[in-house]
Amino acid sequence: MAWLRFLNQLSLVISVGTDVLILFYVYPAFQRTRNKAFVLIAIACVLGIIDTVYDHIVVTTGMSNSDYIFARTFRRFTYFANVVLSTTGTIMLVQSYLSKGARVKDSPNDQETPTSSL
Repeated sequence: MAWLRFLNQLSLVISVGTDVLILFYVYPAFQRTRNKAFVLIAIACVLGIIDTVYDHIVVTTGMSNSDYIFARTFRRFTYFANVVLSTTGTIMLVQSYLSKGARVKDSPNDQETPTSSL
């Protein structure tokens, strides 16, 4: 039982820690680039923190059935929003960098010049 309590507390520390770490990098990146993908990732991290802390703090034993249903529904919808926002932000970020890479590759300075044969 002590092992499971340890893993439960470790998951709290790791989940919140990684979300906070991502926030420390995403916010300055948004300020520099104004890319909305960073905002979506930041919102997903905040929801991840709320979801994880809520899951570890709220005690479901002794709750009435309606309170339990509300608690689990809130937690599950927060998790769904977290996943959707982080996925959407990641896809938007990758698309923006792939489109920039395509523009750089197609620039006139990078085109090969034909060699003349004598």
